[in-house]
Amino acid sequence: MDDKNSNWSSEPYGYSPHNPPPEDRFGTLKGMLIVAGCHLFWFLFPVAYIIIGLAQLVYVIPFAIYFYKNGRTNMFNGILIGAAITFLLNAACFGLFFSGNF
Repeated sequence: MDDKNSNWSSEPYGYSPHNPPPEDRFGTLKGMLIVAGCHLFWFLFPVAYIIIGLAQLVYVIPFAIYFYKNGRTNMFNGILIGAAITFLLNAACFGLFFSGNF
């Protein structure tokens, strides 16, 4: 009997280590909220808001690696979107402030 055509699985209860976890419906939003929640840390150091666009990499990179390796692509995308929005807003405000048009 050919094993490819059989419905029998050697793993119990249909578990397969190659199947990623099911995707979250609001995973992207959750990822963005994680980044926003981590930004609340910067209220302790208000002067550091000048460099938040780059300093956020300290916590964004580990979160992004964790969610990517665990197959949570929606949360991974949310983390990257939140970081990109923060970086772009920081760059725009930085440019306005130092150009004198603020």
